[in-house]
Amino acid sequence: MPLFVNQRSLYEVRERPSKAYSWKAFILANIVVEIPYNIVLAVLVFGSYYYAVQGIQSSLQQGMVLLFLIEFFIYAGTFAHLCIVAMPDAQTGTCSVSF
Repeated sequence: MPLFVNQRSLYEVRERPSKAYSWKAFILANIVVEIPYNIVLAVLVFGSYYYAVQGIQSSLQQGMVLLFLIEFFIYAGTFAHLCIVAMPDAQTGTCSVSF
């Protein structure tokens, strides 16, 4: 979130007046850039948590759990962007996410 606040400040000062790209493109680019990191994190969580708790099960069940984890991490990252866009700074955005 703090990185997004810095990027948003740069966008407001530099890119918005020059009309190089729109606000929608800026938000979409920030979300798309984080998707590979979220997928890698979901695979790491799946590998370290799922096998330790559940053990080896059917491949269909394992695949569904992995897809749900990937979906959850992408949703959480997108929701964090949604919260920080509406807030003036990272500290306020973090407090709104925790409630």
